This record gives sequence, C-alpha cells and structure tokens, in this order.
Amino acid sequence: MILYEYPLNEGLRALLRIEDVLERFEHFRNGETTHDHAQAVALMFDLVDLFTRTDCRTELLSHLDRQRRALSQ
Repeated sequence: MILYEYPLNEGLRALLRIEDVLERFEHFRNGETTHDHAQAVALMFDLVDLFTRTDCRTELLSHLDRQRRALSQ
C-alpha cells in the first residue's frame, strides 16, 4: 500500500493517487488472466470513487484548465 502524506498538500496527494490508480489500471487492463481483468474492474471502481469526490474533481479541473491556458498561449 502506498501512502501519500508528508510533505504534499491534499490536492497534490489526490492527484498522485489518481495517477497511481490509472497506472495500475493500465497494467491490469493489458493482462491476459481473469484475475488481471477483475483487478482492472476493481480499479475502475476506485477511480469512480476518486472522481466523485468534489475536492478531487475541482483540483483536477483547475490543473487541466491551467494546462489548457498554458498550451493555448
């Protein structure tokens, strides 16, 4: 289990957790066994839980908006 604690703020910890879950999802999605696919489905539910949290969604949208503005200049 990975713990996202010190010295990061709550928003950055949430983004790191989302990144970790997405990487694990990609790994298991490409697997060939039933266990791999079951793990990928479980990770999809974890992602849904993360994205339904208002603070995670708001933080992610603000970062994406900053990136969009930086790229459009």
